Amino acid sequence: MEGGDEIRQLLREIRDAQREQLAEYRRVTERSLELQQRAVTRQEQIGRVYRRLVTVVGILIAALLVVLVYLLAKWWRYLFATLVVIVALPSPLAAQDRSVPEAAPIVTVLEAAKVSDVSAFRNAYSRRIRDEQGQADWPRNLQEARTNLTRMFGDYRLADFAFSFAGGAERGRWKLHER
Repeated sequence: MEGGDEIRQLLREIRDAQREQLAEYRRVTERSLELQQRAVTRQEQIGRVYRRLVTVVGILIAALLVVLVYLLAKWWRYLFATLVVIVALPSPLAAQDRSVPEAAPIVTVLEAAKVSDVSAFRNAYSRRIRDEQGQADWPRNLQEARTNLTRMFGDYRLADFAFSFAGGAERGRWKLHER
């Protein structure tokens, strides 16, 4: 019978181990369920906040659209007139008039004076002026031009100017416009 007692003892140990295992499984399952419930609660809270935020943003966008429609309805004539004036009226300063070929020498002088390029400054002038005896000191001439341009226009950029030309090749005249 000793074998029967050992078998019973072994079966009791197996039963106790299974009960412990079942109790541990229940604890783990309850903890997992508790964590899932917390996550669901958090998601519901975030969902409520998100809905409120979307509602507020939607109301703000609707209010801005109403104000925009009101302004357009009230001021459309003035806005349209301003647009027509801006688009339809040609401005003498509208185009960057570097495309005016007659203005090329003054553009070269402005560029050369800005970067202190004596060679470009000298070549901007006609051959007759370059060959004159009184014009031999080109570095001094460049410094004088830099001083005068700085006094007249400050720290200028070429984009600050526009050029126009009127007349023909023999008696034409270009103008420098400061923007």
